Amino acid sequence: MTEPEEDWLDRFVSQPDDADEHAAAARQLVERVLEQLSPAARLVITLQEIEGRSVKEVSKLTGWSVPLVKVRAFRARAEMRRILTRIGKDKYL
Repeated sequence: MTEPEEDWLDRFVSQPDDADEHAAAARQLVERVLEQLSPAARLVITLQEIEGRSVKEVSKLTGWSVPLVKVRAFRARAEMRRILTRIGKDKYL
């Protein structure tokens, strides 16, 4: 983890309301997490969470069924949580 990422994570843990002060470090952390996601997870997170597309839009763009989009989004968020937990454990343990 880079020093700006570590600084942002430290501040977020201790002062979550002040996290936007370190938007560049947060952006780097998000990019790092996205790089570690599986391709399907990265795609669904990018379309839904970053681009703000609806489940129906993601379904049309990818050719996946609506239930499949929902399942992949759920699993992608869980995958992100695991990655963030691992990053946090690497930092604090």
